Amino acid sequence: MNETDQLIEAQFNRLPPSVQKALNAAPWKSSLKEIASNNKLSPEQTENLERETVFVLYGFQNPDDYVQNLINEVPVDEQAGIAIAGEVDAKVFAEISKQIGDQTVSSAIHNTLPMIEKGEQVHDAPHAEATPAPTPVPQTPPALAGGASKTRPHSDTPVEKVSLSMPDYRYPGGTDPYREPLK
Repeated sequence: MNETDQLIEAQFNRLPPSVQKALNAAPWKSSLKEIASNNKLSPEQTENLERETVFVLYGFQNPDDYVQNLINEVPVDEQAGIAIAGEVDAKVFAEISKQIGDQTVSSAIHNTLPMIEKGEQVHDAPHAEATPAPTPVPQTPPALAGGASKTRPHSDTPVEKVSLSMPDYRYPGGTDPYREPLK
């Protein structure tokens, strides 16, 4: 096993289990060979296409760079690179994404079910509909006789304002004793 294969295997082992299962379950290598034969790629170009796809699937390279990597590494012209990338997206990436989604949904269903241990019984509890609490209505005080109101009388005397002063943050002599002198 050469160094590249060892790196690919190590990266595969670091992938989440759901992605590993999807990569093993999906027939993506046969889909790649079909895409290569449809686009009349040579065996060397087919190998390069597979390698670039593995790099994206295993997380070595950004999927946004896939088209440019195909153009440079396979090598094909720009139109062929875009067409091949579109086919790979539809037949390989979408299938693997679907496999991952199916596994995630099925595992989510099992995780949300109640855990029942041996000797326990399942109980069905009726679900009560939650009714919204009534909105409180503000009560207005009854009007006072004679038009009098319960407000404080205003004072004509001015209120004393307290002046606050900020502390003096200046350093004695105007220089910061902690600052290094400029040279």
